[in-house]
Amino acid sequence: MRIERPAQSLGQDELLARLGRRLVWTAEASDGAPPARFADARYSFGLTADAKGEVTRIVPGSIADSVRLGPGMRILAVNDALYSPASLRAAIRRTPETGFVSLLVDVYGVVRTVRLRYDGGEKHPRLAGAPGEPDVLGAIMRPR
Repeated sequence: MRIERPAQSLGQDELLARLGRRLVWTAEASDGAPPARFADARYSFGLTADAKGEVTRIVPGSIADSVRLGPGMRILAVNDALYSPASLRAAIRRTPETGFVSLLVDVYGVVRTVRLRYDGGEKHPRLAGAPGEPDVLGAIMRPR
């Protein structure tokens, strides 16, 4: 592939298509991913939390951001069950039926309940081949 002129911007989808790939969303983490010692809900409602429930990251503009969760807050319970990364993942998996996840959160010494309206289940990004496009990324990564 030869570049004739520079583009003003190259969006994610266009870049991936030029590499012969596309982004797809799956309910399962990628093959070979280590067992999670933390909860990663970045792609569902926008937060990560460690094994003890401390919120470590909030995605700007996400559902978690809109209900004013923030790093340093601590998740105590998920849908009336004590917090664990597994209990949060299980609650996210049930959201297509429930439409929400309820969190009991310690907000710097004040406990409050936060209801996250979300019905998309678990989401994990994965690269897949783009139909009809040459696999440029595969060619780049192939051993020589």
